[in-house]
Amino acid sequence: MRNRATVYYIFITVVVMALLGYFGIAYVYQLRSAIIRHIDQENFIGPYITKDGLTSSDDNIDPIKKKIKEENKHNTDTARNISLSANSRINRSYCPTNNQLIDISASKVSLTTEIGGHYCLTEGTDIPQSLEINRCVCTEEWSGPHCDIPDFLNRYNHIKNVHFRKTPRRVINAFPINAEFDMVRARFSELSGLVDAYVIVESNYTMNGSSKPLYLRDKLASGMFAEDRHRIVYVCLNSYPPDADYDGWISQDLTRNSLGKIGVAENLAGWRDDDWFILNDADEIPRRELILFLKSHDNITSPIILFYQTTIYGFFWRQKTSAEVFSVAPISYLAESLDYQSNLVRRDFSSHDFQKKLEFQRKHPDLPLKEWTAGTMAYPAGWHCSWCATPEGIRWKLVSAANSDPPRWGDYKDKLDLEYIKELIRVGGWFDSDANVGTFEPAKPSKHYAPKYFTRNLEEFSYLLRNPYTKR
Repeated sequence: MRNRATVYYIFITVVVMALLGYFGIAYVYQLRSAIIRHIDQENFIGPYITKDGLTSSDDNIDPIKKKIKEENKHNTDTARNISLSANSRINRSYCPTNNQLIDISASKVSLTTEIGGHYCLTEGTDIPQSLEINRCVCTEEWSGPHCDIPDFLNRYNHIKNVHFRKTPRRVINAFPINAEFDMVRARFSELSGLVDAYVIVESNYTMNGSSKPLYLRDKLASGMFAEDRHRIVYVCLNSYPPDADYDGWISQDLTRNSLGKIGVAENLAGWRDDDWFILNDADEIPRRELILFLKSHDNITSPIILFYQTTIYGFFWRQKTSAEVFSVAPISYLAESLDYQSNLVRRDFSSHDFQKKLEFQRKHPDLPLKEWTAGTMAYPAGWHCSWCATPEGIRWKLVSAANSDPPRWGDYKDKLDLEYIKELIRVGGWFDSDANVGTFEPAKPSKHYAPKYFTRNLEEFSYLLRNPYTKR
């Protein structure tokens, strides 16, 4: 018995020491990342992520960084309490642009054409042929009595009980931005006339706590996106949680939650219970056909997982793993069940509070709760173009990445070399492999290879549409 007790004691001791060693190494790694980041701050690599004129300069360092950091020391909220009130999380005195309330109650758009007393979804209908025979005649990729069902959704049981509606539901599309302006331009073009409000959050901190200018603020002031400016809710976020130095998910959660807590709760008015809230990252663009379907039907179950076509460095390298992301829910569900914690929209539906889901369903029987996935590998619901930027833009993303999911490649000087990055793009490699070894597969040309905005402007966006470093 004594020998058994000794063995058991030794076993427990080894397990405990192993766990302490594991967490100790993780802590040391995160501390190392924080030290490297602060050492490099004076020579911080500025961004050039698109062809919109962002330049690399030490002059980009925010002069009030120190003062904001001092304010953060007084933040009494716990790092993981992402459901904090907006007032306690955000110090608006350092936001040079005041948020502007946008009312979408008068937002109206007609998506239908009446033919022979029957309403047809205009974009899915061959109008000349329909007028000849006095009924809806669908175009190539649409079906249904109203030409209202995109073919890539026609195979789903979840849509069998949907009801076509003449008055569209509104769509609120929310996403954080760093400097992905080419992707934003493509989004605005792809979803033109369909999104009633964009909620966009920008911070003067990167995801790892380094200061950065408010690029979107400056571009909006200069007239960029003028056609869509009246529907943009601009959220300025200038608080960085100190504990995010050691857990990068904290800064990501805070950024995404500000879209709901500040953008929707405080700066968006006039929405209806059945309007849609769609949460994306800046490099995730839903297909136009999907949004048309969501706007023109009742009795669609949710939340909806979007299956994206996933590429990297551009649309010419396909990632071997798919991107399936919880993205869509009624805005009333965001408000009532999630308390405007928009980050939770991207979390698994099973993790949401069961009692709140039950109460929501009792209150809104016309908004059925049942998750489903829109899109497949062959028929994706949109595009996720990861690391899609110039080599300079990729380097900027490396150094501004959050302190999570180690290793953090921005902490390795050799990974920041532009020639090394160009070689990764050329062969389809990744940062954990040799630069001359391909990790990703060439993407096959297809009708939905990339958003139409890019393919219509081939010369300007050739760096995204075809490998710029392949010898021809």
